[in-house]
Amino acid sequence: FNCVLTNTKRYLEARLAGDFEAEKLDIDPGDPVQFIETIATEDDGRPVEFSLAYYRGDRNRFALEVSRRGVPG
Repeated sequence: FNCVLTNTKRYLEARLAGDFEAEKLDIDPGDPVQFIETIATEDDGRPVEFSLAYYRGDRNRFALEVSRRGVPG
């Protein structure tokens, strides 16, 4: 698609599963889930990726890595 992602934001939030999430994740309504919203943009601010994801609260592990690829200026 010839896009260059320059910024990605991920919002992580603990929530309780609703009926829809519970059915899809094979858990009970009200069970804990991890919710992640992702928005990635190009350098002009245009969004090129958007996602909403739910993960079971009892079966997940997340690794977050932040690195700096250069010094501005």
